[in-house]
Amino acid sequence: MKYDLIVIGAGALGTFHAYFAAKFGQKVLLLDKEPQSLKTDNGFAEQISPSALSEKWSKLGQKSLKALTTLEKEFAFEIERKGSLYLATDKDELGLIEELSEVHQSNGYSNILLSKKEILSRYPYLNSDHVLAGLSYPQEFGIYPKTLPHRMCEYMNENGIVHVKTGKEVAECFEQLKGCTVKTETGCRYEADQVLICCEYTFEKLYPELFKNSGIATQALHEFEIQLPLGLELNEHIFSGLCVRQYESFKACPSYPQIHTPAHYLILEEKGMRLEIKQNGQEALVFVRAFEKSSVKENQERAAFLEQLIRREAKRLLPLEKLKIDKKSISAQMGTPQSVYLKNIDRHIRVIAGIDEKSANLSLVPGLAEESMRQLYGMS
Repeated sequence: MKYDLIVIGAGALGTFHAYFAAKFGQKVLLLDKEPQSLKTDNGFAEQISPSALSEKWSKLGQKSLKALTTLEKEFAFEIERKGSLYLATDKDELGLIEELSEVHQSNGYSNILLSKKEILSRYPYLNSDHVLAGLSYPQEFGIYPKTLPHRMCEYMNENGIVHVKTGKEVAECFEQLKGCTVKTETGCRYEADQVLICCEYTFEKLYPELFKNSGIATQALHEFEIQLPLGLELNEHIFSGLCVRQYESFKACPSYPQIHTPAHYLILEEKGMRLEIKQNGQEALVFVRAFEKSSVKENQERAAFLEQLIRREAKRLLPLEKLKIDKKSISAQMGTPQSVYLKNIDRHIRVIAGIDEKSANLSLVPGLAEESMRQLYGMS
């Protein structure tokens, strides 16, 4: 059987591309090297937050919100209906949220500026000395990227929307006179008009020199959880001032080059640390991520130092008596400074990769997939 499109990689990026290609009438095969769908719990909801993206990508993030709302019923996946709230903890951050609010309002992306009094009335346990104002996007929400691609793959395969084949590690991909051929390590051979590589592992394996110069790099991702006292309710996903200072949308604000970095932020920003407050079931958590461009092994030695920094920063926002780190992990994560890597290998083979699905760039995935498949197949 010859396919219109073979997608390699059944993560969120590959799964959404396969879905939208099929929606536009194409015969699609989705390959993944893992032997079967991973059976896992939901994990944490990751926020779909176009508000965090640069102007170049924000429109696609807004398309993601619309696409996921439409797909929620079809695939029966769970959406965490909690909006995004950015906190300003000093005057520089206050200037940034005011500027971004104005930019987004002028571009038709609604938001609400909240006063200190309004925020503290919602969340009285926040430190009043370190909350000046907030910027709210009630329309944003969270999804569960650990389970969503697997649920979509199972549904699409069972209903004949997309052919999904797992345990198929790709060994070779090459162009022919008409279309291209994909061969797997087990000797399977598949043909298609187009091939889309949405897997960094396969990209590096098949095209090592291109991968080396792509800007996609592995970094150590530290994740820490601090459980808050029972009974604290969150109606929003709260992003601290650290996030305001690091997300691309705020970096594009006119005043950003002039902002001052306080001493207590210097090493936190250097390590790409982002502090969020979110709800996970009945539990409210402080959730901290730190990204470092070095190996996981090297960063294990620095984990204790990071813990001290995290507790100190968490106490600035939440002046609670005890803030104990309950869970921590270190993993390898791939990403690119350009948010996503796009490359046409030849007329029939394309790479779309490098999206870190544990960052704001996850917000790009559904909208980017829909738009790229629309362009490939000339859909208006």
